[in-house]
Amino acid sequence: MGWAGRQAGFSLAELLVVCLLGSLVGGLVLGLLLVLQRGLVPRRLSHEGEILALAPCFDPLPAALSLHQVFRAQLSRCSAAYVFGGRAGGAPETWAGTRALALRELPRLADFSNGLPANSGAFAEEYAERLGGAEPVQGPEDFTVLLLGRGQGEPRTLCLVQCRSVIVPSKEGEPWKRREVRLWGEGGMELSYAFAEPVAAKLYCGVMHSWYRSYSTVGVAEEGPATVVFPDPWVFVGTRTEGALDPAGSRFSYFLPVYP
Repeated sequence: MGWAGRQAGFSLAELLVVCLLGSLVGGLVLGLLLVLQRGLVPRRLSHEGEILALAPCFDPLPAALSLHQVFRAQLSRCSAAYVFGGRAGGAPETWAGTRALALRELPRLADFSNGLPANSGAFAEEYAERLGGAEPVQGPEDFTVLLLGRGQGEPRTLCLVQCRSVIVPSKEGEPWKRREVRLWGEGGMELSYAFAEPVAAKLYCGVMHSWYRSYSTVGVAEEGPATVVFPDPWVFVGTRTEGALDPAGSRFSYFLPVYP
């Protein structure tokens, strides 16, 4: 009995060692949880009553992937793609294709008796009344993509995508940019994602138009593919293992001809 009783107990020194080891393990677990919390729970910013996750972060990524999955599916079905906004790529700055549209819903375009022009600017001018005109206030990274498909022999609107970027001053002194992408599709479909991005990240977003032949050629206005770059909230500039700054970042990029 005496021997068994002595074996079941702990000395004061042993208790101190156990407590110390328990504290160390608890501290390590708490530190790991804090690291995970900082990585998984994004910093959030408030703008006009809206709470936005500050990229790079995972929070808005599922919504972004869902939107681009639908957009890619519509691209595979479309017979014409018109891109508005961005840089003219050799055309004059007054070309209507450099102005993003003001639409906030899928436009009702049923009558294409005047045909489908071979460039976005001519399309915007031809159907300006039904497209609602250009966005009155817009930045260089704002753009619109309109996809048309075939419906019983006549083209019909498949989806409209709007991308908007607004620089917002921060209370902490560092300005940031609000990115928003919104898609409207047939049957009342509406998808969107939005997030805040540090201006210092300097990741490009926008449109560059191109031409098969020089726009200045008399009688020729045949637009080539437009390079369209959407914002991505997930992968931003990082640091390589050797310590050099890695300028690479992630974006959703497309190369869209007028007639795919």
